Amino acid sequence: MRECRHLDGDPTNNCVGNLQWGTREENYQDRVRHGRDEQGEKSPNARLTDERVRAAKDLRATGKWTFKRIGILFDVSAATIHLAVTNKQWKHIK
Repeated sequence: MRECRHLDGDPTNNCVGNLQWGTREENYQDRVRHGRDEQGEKSPNARLTDERVRAAKDLRATGKWTFKRIGILFDVSAATIHLAVTNKQWKHIK
C-alpha cells in the first residue's frame, strides 16, 4: 500500500511539490531524517529512558538478573524489559 510522503517533513505543507507517493518504510525513513520520529524516550508513552534501557541490557547480560527483577528495579513490567532487552522495542539502543 502506498502512502503520501511530505518531502520537507512538515505534514501541514500540502503543496504539490512537497508530496510524493511512497512506501510505509520510505515514510518512516523520512520521519527519522527530519527528526520527527518519536522513538524511545521521545515517545510520550515511554516508561524508560535510553540510559535505563542500556542499564537493563547490561544487567541482563550478566546472567544474574531476570526480566522480572530488572522490571521491579525500574518500576516497569517484566514484559517491558523483555521487549527492550531483546530489541523488539528500543531497537536504536545497542
